[in-house]
Amino acid sequence: VVATGASNHSGCGTSGSFAAASHSGTWPAGSTINSRYCEDRGEDLRVVKTKRAIEGAMEKLLTVRPFEAITVQAILDEALVNRKTFYSHYRDKYDLVRKMADSFLADIAALVEERKSLGMKAQGPFAAANALYERLLDKRVLALALWDVRCEGLDFQGELRHMVEDAYLSYFGAKGEGDPRFQAALGSAMLVAMLHYKLKAGVQFTVEDTHRELSVLMRHMLGDGYAYLDA
Repeated sequence: VVATGASNHSGCGTSGSFAAASHSGTWPAGSTINSRYCEDRGEDLRVVKTKRAIEGAMEKLLTVRPFEAITVQAILDEALVNRKTFYSHYRDKYDLVRKMADSFLADIAALVEERKSLGMKAQGPFAAANALYERLLDKRVLALALWDVRCEGLDFQGELRHMVEDAYLSYFGAKGEGDPRFQAALGSAMLVAMLHYKLKAGVQFTVEDTHRELSVLMRHMLGDGYAYLDA
């Protein structure tokens, strides 16, 4: 999962922008923070609420402007917190966005590992892909916002590709057919690109969609040769 190393103000920015249709928040929409949740995390309820406000403010700002244009003051104004409070939890805006990504990616990694262990043998290496996309879709605004941010120690889509690569290699890596690492790199790049495409549209997407679209792509690229390879 992404490291929260020292900030690098010159090496951080967004690669693009996106149109957000809804605001899901870092926590699920409509969720509440209860005392049991805070006890489990070892945090005071007021601290959790403050962090929720700050992270929610950053997420909202990322829907309307690129990361490099967001200032700490803009975050303070949106979150309705003072500067001292902000810096008691985060070193700067770079530390904030890394921690947001860390939390999200850790959640996704746990989900992928759980689904991989439960369904890999029965459903193949992408058994976790449907659940992965559902989780991304649940937090669509945050996922798209983090997708475009580039910082030292933060590459959201790169981490997703690594998760898919690991899933592929854990299933096919020892079988020795062709070059599994090349297959994993190629397959993860295509799958993550397709997930991003569908995520921007905000529509449902399944592994079956992946198979169908890749089949069409291969047929178009290879022509009659694809029928021979697929035979």
